[in-house]
Amino acid sequence: MTALPAKTDFTGPTVTEGQFKTALEGMHDYLTAAIGSDALFAIKAADESLSSSTVLQDDDDLQLTLEANSTYQGKMFLNVTSASTNGNFVHNLIEADGDWSAVMIISEIGLASASVSAVDSATTPPVIGVSAGVARKIRWDIEINTGGSGGVFKLQWAQSFSEATATIVKAGSYLKATKLA
Repeated sequence: MTALPAKTDFTGPTVTEGQFKTALEGMHDYLTAAIGSDALFAIKAADESLSSSTVLQDDDDLQLTLEANSTYQGKMFLNVTSASTNGNFVHNLIEADGDWSAVMIISEIGLASASVSAVDSATTPPVIGVSAGVARKIRWDIEINTGGSGGVFKLQWAQSFSEATATIVKAGSYLKATKLA
């Protein structure tokens, strides 16, 4: 299997444009080997923060364009943090022309326990508490059934109440989908 390129291959004061492009090609090869060439994959390249807003917004990176009249098996991993002692995170998945169902698992770094929720396109996922210094790991296993025109499948998120301290979806969070039929 192709090795995952080192972070230093992408960043740093001495990395040239050619070296960066080579690292991107290495990342593509690594992901293709890991998830297959027919999978769609979106990864968060940089932290995205939001403060003082309870309005769901489209995530900058975590969205995929799906074909019409198709079934996909998907996965999503979110790493969410906040410096606030009372920060909360609310999110949803949007597919304009179809439906989806999922199992969502929420865990904390350093804890052996996790909570599990079944959610779908007709329900709203639960509010997730994000406390200072505690990274929440949110994993989704998703089945997506697109309608007659397909379209963009995306993450939307916000704070559950307006908080001046930013809530952050961390780099490395991802959304992927593999077409089954």
